[in-house]
Order: sequence, then C-alpha cells, then structure tokens
Amino acid sequence: MDENSVNCPKPDNDVIPFIHSMDLAFFQCEPSDAGKITFINRTGASILGYDTIEEALEAPLRDHFLDHNDFEIWLKSHEKNAKQKDFETICKKKNSKMHTIGITSSLVTDAGGRKVRIDGFINDIHLTKKEELEKDVIANINKILVSNINMKEVDHLICDQLYKIIEWDRVSIVLMENKGDVVVDFVIIKDKKHKSGLSKAMPERSHYPLIGSILEKVSQSGKPYIIPDTSLSKTDTDKVMAKEGIRSRLAYPLKYKEELIGSINFGYSEVNYYNEEHCKLLDKIGPFLAFGIENSKLYQRATKAEKEYKDLSQTFDSPWG
Repeated sequence: MDENSVNCPKPDNDVIPFIHSMDLAFFQCEPSDAGKITFINRTGASILGYDTIEEALEAPLRDHFLDHNDFEIWLKSHEKNAKQKDFETICKKKNSKMHTIGITSSLVTDAGGRKVRIDGFINDIHLTKKEELEKDVIANINKILVSNINMKEVDHLICDQLYKIIEWDRVSIVLMENKGDVVVDFVIIKDKKHKSGLSKAMPERSHYPLIGSILEKVSQSGKPYIIPDTSLSKTDTDKVMAKEGIRSRLAYPLKYKEELIGSINFGYSEVNYYNEEHCKLLDKIGPFLAFGIENSKLYQRATKAEKEYKDLSQTFDSPWG
C-alpha cells in the first residue's frame, strides 16, 4: 500500500444491502500499485466475470486491465484530479474474455490529505462499442464488394474484416461447383497460425467431397450449422479439425436468389464459442457476400469468353491480307 495511504474502510453496514441491489457496478480499492479490491457489489463482480463477490475480491483491479499501462495511467490520474469520469479501457474478465468498460472514480482522502481509497463505478460499454464496430465492418464489407470484382482479393479482405467481430483461427469460403455435384470448391482458406494468413493444409481452389463435410449439413437444412465441440463429432472432417486444434465450428449458408451456392465456415480453438448471436450478425452480411460471389463469377465468365474469342479470331488469317 502507498505510504501516504491508510487502511481502506468498507461502506457502512446499513447501506451495503442498497449498494448490492444497484444495477450500477460499484467498487472500492486501495490507492496502491495493484489496486486491491476491498469492496465490490454483485453487479461489479458480474461485470468482472465472477459468480460471487468473494471471488472478485481475490484479484486486484490491475489484473482486470488488459493493458497494465492503462491501469497506471488511471491510478496516477487521481493525483492531478481526484475525480475521473468515463476512463475507457479494455477489461479482461475472469474467463479471459475482453470487453470495453468506462470507469468513473474518485480518490478519497482523510483530513490530513492521506489517500484512503478509490471509490468507483464501472460502466460496461462493450455492447455499445460492439454495435458501432459491427456497423463499421458491415459498411466496409459492402464497400469492398462494390469496389472490387476480383473475388480472390475480395475474400481475403472480407475475412480480415469479419475477424474484427467474429474471432476465428481458421476461416474458409467454399462453393458448390455445380448443382447436385458432390464436389465442393475452396475459394479461400485462411489460418491465423500461419504468418502468410493462408492455410498450408489445403491450397486455394482445391476440391473435396460434399459428403461428410460441414457444408453437407448446411445443404440439408439450408440454415447455419454449429458444431460446439469437434472432438465429440462423428464426422471425419471434424476429427481432423480437432487434432489440428479447431474445437468449435460454424458454417453459414451463402444463398443467391434463395439457392444455396456455398458457405462461409469459421473454426476456433475454444469449445462452444459460436452461437446464435454470430448467426444473426452474419444475416446482415451473408446476402451481400453471396451477391458479390455471383457477380464475380459472371465477370470471370465474361472475361474468359472474351479471351477465347480473341484467341479464336487470331487463328484465322485476315481477309484483307
């Protein structure tokens, strides 16, 4: 504890029930290098990812700052101004999940000017920030689809954008080559484990059977398909994924004019990562992505036909000598 600080008292017993009933997250901590939490209400413990108040008291506040430099800045800022409003930082919850919080706090001192404690309220602004980020990503993806016709470039850019709102260790976009065909074509597969961003397990534009794949599940239902734990799946491809460290998967159908043309597939190292919220988010992106793919196909067919026409015309001698 700081040499200029004193023991940090808890709130009076008569107000504790009221503090615990508040929807606002309230805490008290020592004005020290670690910021030992001496009191926190139930809402505060929940925001930090704990089931009980007792658990939340075991870890200092600093441990919940993803960037410890942010904690130092926040702590020292009370020396210049005892009251701090809406200090924004990335909070690391008990389960290692990240979210954005804002802290409004004040330094409490005694009559002699010694630091007693820091009182603070934590505002979970993660959802607001998340919504803003989602809107930006969707807007960026739409711009990419409108301004680019080379689908290979588009796929890479889109996957990078999606990573900002849907975490993945591996992502692929696969297309059904022909209606009723049992062969599926990889347009792209990216892997975060490789510096190049591309998977070495399977090159782009490779093929694999539809039967036994996650796309087969999607084609049967026409809806998103989630695999909570690949190690428990009976599908051969999922068993391979599990060995490679991909523990949960999500396949989202890509439809053009109500017809399934393929899917975008996500894989992550944690079990039970993907959920209905991810699917709802992809509902806002999937139709545009499918349209972009079909538009690119049309352009590629037109370019190929033009090249074939030019090659054919060059095989005939000019009638004008």
